[in-house]
Amino acid sequence: PGRARAADAPRISKAAQWAFEAWVDQALKQAGLDPDRLALLLYSSREKRYVYQRNIHTPMIAASNTKLATTYAALRVLTPEYRWRTRFFRVEEHDAAGGVPRQGLLVEGAGDPSLTAADLQRVAWVLRSHGMGRLEAGIWFDGRRFDEEKFPASWGDVSRAQAWYAPVSPFIVERNQVQFLIASRTDGQGFDVFTATPGIRVISALQTGQQEQPSIRVEQQWSGDSATFVLQGSLPRSAEPVTFATAVERPRVHFYQQLKA
Repeated sequence: PGRARAADAPRISKAAQWAFEAWVDQALKQAGLDPDRLALLLYSSREKRYVYQRNIHTPMIAASNTKLATTYAALRVLTPEYRWRTRFFRVEEHDAAGGVPRQGLLVEGAGDPSLTAADLQRVAWVLRSHGMGRLEAGIWFDGRRFDEEKFPASWGDVSRAQAWYAPVSPFIVERNQVQFLIASRTDGQGFDVFTATPGIRVISALQTGQQEQPSIRVEQQWSGDSATFVLQGSLPRSAEPVTFATAVERPRVHFYQQLKA
């Protein structure tokens, strides 16, 4: 039966095949892609055959396609009902027998990507409802479920100003991003930058440019449990505020800032 279906498939001349392959190569180049730096396999369900092949046996970084295999494996192994959970434990610290215990909090991170600042607010309300007005024994973090690799080598040398470039971490809140609101100054000289993220100090070195799209770079300076974000670059003057997001380089400190607030 397989041979019969192949025999019934329409034939295509070598000249037409070569023309089609040349058309695909040209389409890739017009899209800004280098055909020699990608792997591509096209199959025609009508002709029942592969109609284009390029570098199909050359090892390459799978890039975003990896998410398909990862998601499939997660659904099969963990099931769709699985949920990541960030667990909070109330702990007591005793300095001496008979002394008054000091209250503390232990946070066990598991990489929950959906945790928000509103969730942390609800945690604070629960703690207060149990009579915990102060965490005199401090806040402790348990991130042993993850290794120490924050930026996988396969990510390459990409600007960490990209919002999606958040480091791998067991502690995630607000997707480990900081959101900024950028507004043109009334005098036309530069921009003001605002953020609602606690513990963040913002310095704007942005200038007005002639280009249509913003070009923004972010430098992060972390000290203790505070951080300074310096925004540099240029963007066109606009009557409407512009939103911009960047990934945080120290997610555990970022998590602590939000929980403390």
